[in-house]
Amino acid sequence: MNIEIIPNWHPVFVHFTIGLLSASTILLFSGVIFFRKSWAQKLLIAGHINLWLGAAFTCVTLLAGWQAYNTVSHDGPSHAAMTDHRNWALVTATLWMTLGGWAGLRFAIGNRADPPISSSQSYVPQRCFWV
Repeated sequence: MNIEIIPNWHPVFVHFTIGLLSASTILLFSGVIFFRKSWAQKLLIAGHINLWLGAAFTCVTLLAGWQAYNTVSHDGPSHAAMTDHRNWALVTATLWMTLGGWAGLRFAIGNRADPPISSSQSYVPQRCFWV
């Protein structure tokens, strides 16, 4: 069975990756905002899982994008647009993969607990830093 998407798989992978990373952002911020709720920790866990999957899937997306960049026929103006797209994608992918790797490393070394804070400190800024 041959499944073919014209002209390539890159658009499918991009939207899947964007969905995972967007869901991660929403879940992590929701976990921070509703930190006093009993289910907030579950939002943070789901957010981290989406972040890790999105960061890992970014590699597949980059490979599909590189294949599309080199195989899809295009003219001069289209080439300039595709080059800009590629450059922005590389920067964005590096940021997301770095964030996902950092979060994964923190999880692996067991640094999952929230930092101790006193009642005189603002909770949300510190929580945002530690997520």
